[in-house]
Amino acid sequence: MQSCGVLAYTIPGHKIIHMNAQALRMYGVENIEEAQSKLGTMLKKVIYPDVDVIEKLKRLHKVDDMVDYECIIGKGEPNECHALATTKVIRVPSGERAVITTFIDVSEMVVLKNALQKAEEGNRAKSTFLFAMSHDLRTPMNAIIGYAELMERHWGDNELTTNYLHKLKGASQFLLALIGNVLEIARIESGKETLNEAPWNLKKINDTLEIVLDREILNKQLHVARNIEIQHADVYCDSLKIQEIIMNLVSNAIKYTPDGGKIDVDIEEMEAVREDSIILRICVSDTGIGISQKYIPHIFEAFTREKNSSESGIMGTGLGLRIVKSFVDLMDGSVIVQSEPGKGSSFIVEIPCRIVSEEERIDQAEQSMPENFLKCKRILLVEDNELNVEIARTILQDVQAEVEVAADGAIAAGMDDYLAKPIEIDKLLRKIVKVLEKK
Repeated sequence: MQSCGVLAYTIPGHKIIHMNAQALRMYGVENIEEAQSKLGTMLKKVIYPDVDVIEKLKRLHKVDDMVDYECIIGKGEPNECHALATTKVIRVPSGERAVITTFIDVSEMVVLKNALQKAEEGNRAKSTFLFAMSHDLRTPMNAIIGYAELMERHWGDNELTTNYLHKLKGASQFLLALIGNVLEIARIESGKETLNEAPWNLKKINDTLEIVLDREILNKQLHVARNIEIQHADVYCDSLKIQEIIMNLVSNAIKYTPDGGKIDVDIEEMEAVREDSIILRICVSDTGIGISQKYIPHIFEAFTREKNSSESGIMGTGLGLRIVKSFVDLMDGSVIVQSEPGKGSSFIVEIPCRIVSEEERIDQAEQSMPENFLKCKRILLVEDNELNVEIARTILQDVQAEVEVAADGAIAAGMDDYLAKPIEIDKLLRKIVKVLEKK
């Protein structure tokens, strides 16, 4: 059981009568002599969560009484501790009045309480998010089912079924993106998100913009201006994360900008401190509904959406900006937001990228895969899922490899290498080339 700290001193003289070892520890002093010399400072550093306690303790200078309270000793110091205390007026043999205070250190209990409170707040936030998102999930699901039924009823009408098919596809893409965001957040929160840096040409960002703009701008009369100014295009970066940052920011701008509004996308290279690096600056501005100053500090939190955005009927999870912030932090970058309700928002991201040197470009060119490099090569594919077998087999057969399939490792008697899913064609082919070079 935790021992009590005891401190007693005369009033109004403030001469310490007694102080035990526990009290010395709690106040961060070596002995009574040091405590006596620092008593005034020590008492001033005691914080009282209940401000009424201060007046009650002052009354003890004139009235014999007892006060129970909570306090924080040594706030901000290495010895900081939370305590439950009782201060009582006593009379010493000389007839002087004195106060004696007993303390119980409850710091560990407070830490536990705070941790539980944060966990409860997190659970409440997730529950609120799931409740709010249920509508967003049901909307595309209902659309998918509804349009599928309409297609079935009007199967002979090509024009009508084609229209339903386009709408069904759009609802499916939204649902897939929504689920993808939830899975991305789960990976981020579990600490499993890592950087996969490789040489990439930043001018391909224009292709990313084409995809997101073509996909999302069709139904809105928006004016979009884009400007890309990159001098050192070949850099080392995690291209997928950079593209996802841009897609999330542009998608948000489109989502929260009403018909007839304007969106500016400016992507430029800025000078970095290191000569072999650049700063990639991404700025996405819109004339949308904007964000209140009160909500801006919470804009990058998971499972949250500002009230005006959720009540506007705009579908979304509130996860996109959390993903953006996590990716930017992972790349040692920065992101800031400037916004005003009713006047729009600007998101500015800056990410450091190392420039690919001329020597590294030559090495990469030499490592390029030769033509027909897998023609007539026999490949044993080990996979237990029929759909994945079909995908991998088609990829390999397209480069003229001969493919045999084994359902599991036992049937195969071993392996040369493996790839984690999902399969990326370029990574799969390069992995095979690497294995063949060793043989």
